[in-house]
Amino acid sequence: MAFRAGRSLIWALLESGGLSVLSLTVLFVVARILGPSDLGTVALALGIVQTLAIVVDTLLHDAIVQRPNLEDDHLHTAFWTCLGLGLFFSATCWFTAPLMGRLFDSPGLAPLLSVAGLSLAFSGAGSVPIAILRRKFLFKPLALRTLYGRLAGAVAAIVLAALGYGVWSLIAQHLIQAAMNTAFVWRSSPWRPVAVFHGRRLTELMSFGIMTLGTRVAWLSSARLFTVLVGYFLGVTAVGYINIAQRVVDTLHDMLAGAAYNLALPIFSRQQADRIALARTYRQATEFAALTVQPMFAGVAICAPAIVHLFLGESWTAAIPLVQVMAVGAMLQFVLLFADAAVTALGKPGYVFAYATLSFVFVVASFVLLPPADPLHAAIIWAARVVIVAPFLLGMVHRLLGRAATVEFFKASLAPLIATAVMVGAIAMVNTELLAGRPPLYLLLIQIPLGAAVYVLVMALIARDALKRFLTFVVAGIRGSGSSGAPQATIDAMKATASCISSSSPTAIP
Repeated sequence: MAFRAGRSLIWALLESGGLSVLSLTVLFVVARILGPSDLGTVALALGIVQTLAIVVDTLLHDAIVQRPNLEDDHLHTAFWTCLGLGLFFSATCWFTAPLMGRLFDSPGLAPLLSVAGLSLAFSGAGSVPIAILRRKFLFKPLALRTLYGRLAGAVAAIVLAALGYGVWSLIAQHLIQAAMNTAFVWRSSPWRPVAVFHGRRLTELMSFGIMTLGTRVAWLSSARLFTVLVGYFLGVTAVGYINIAQRVVDTLHDMLAGAAYNLALPIFSRQQADRIALARTYRQATEFAALTVQPMFAGVAICAPAIVHLFLGESWTAAIPLVQVMAVGAMLQFVLLFADAAVTALGKPGYVFAYATLSFVFVVASFVLLPPADPLHAAIIWAARVVIVAPFLLGMVHRLLGRAATVEFFKASLAPLIATAVMVGAIAMVNTELLAGRPPLYLLLIQIPLGAAVYVLVMALIARDALKRFLTFVVAGIRGSGSSGAPQATIDAMKATASCISSSSPTAIP
């Protein structure tokens, strides 16, 4: 049955990532045309809109997914609440756009913000159907709506950019993607709202949702607020460089992290009454994350010069160290994601909220007390927030799942970390001795297969069983057929894999 878990993960990856590479390609094309200053302006507009979208998308999402006893009245009430918020925030963007333009001393910001804010209405209309599909493990329609939405938005952006519409091509991409996502999820969901609203049902959902919202606002809006702070302290040109660096790293991070969280939360939630089973599944998920994420982001960091010069050109050279710093921060952030999902599934969102708030406060306080002198210092602040608050989240997992879960977390991460360090050393040595001065494409064609080969070889030498489990899980998912929407089958598969890991580990989960 392991293939079902693999299939669920594949669909979750497609849903969270969609055509992320195509979207990033569109950004590269437009960035070559616009330059850092204009790109910074549109990044500010979208950053403000996406900060508000966090509230609409996450206020009641996790409460719907996690709640053991969910009735129709909960769903109807949640829908009208989210739709109302989306419409309210759209109007807010429209009417406050001129003020925001004056605040950031950027007249071009106002029209972009007023139009981009219309996407918030679509977010409000689609948030509850999306939560329902995730609760039922129906990742395939969610993946397809993301694929279609990103494809339509990317095509529109490329055409408009070619016709000379500049920054408006990115705004059009954002709006079309939001509209397509909502239209497709409604087509895929059998649920339909009726004119019912119960304050008591809203209170029941909000008692859980307000904490998860606070967590998402504090954690995810840190990224959006970070963009705004960079614009305020360093100007829109710095925002352009920061935005490119974030997009290069976040395209990969968001695809993997979104898939992991969207799959882990419902699985962990169904195991919340059996902490032994949850601890085993948490260990397996941590191993999976460590095996994939550490080499990927280390590879992005070491290959950053070739990536930036190939896809953006020499004018974006200043973004290289920003990409490297953010990639290192993403390595730790992703591995901690399963801790977030486990604590939330156990009904302790307040703990995660405290962790996310600490991260949020660190970023804001760093800008206010020690304003960055340049984009590199700003990127270091962004990466450092993960290092500062990581012990807090791991402490929560230790308290809820026991000492063995903490021990297994570090054991699962150690071998991939060693293999990643050897991989980076090998690529760096080859860069220095053999590849200095070579064209960017030539560099990547050597660096990528060399890094992959070194990593797999080292893992085969020091952690063969972990590598075998990972490859078996992935291959089973790819070769499997049939629906991935059966929740219990997916959970059983994850339990079976976790049990295998536990039985082969010297330290058993208590």
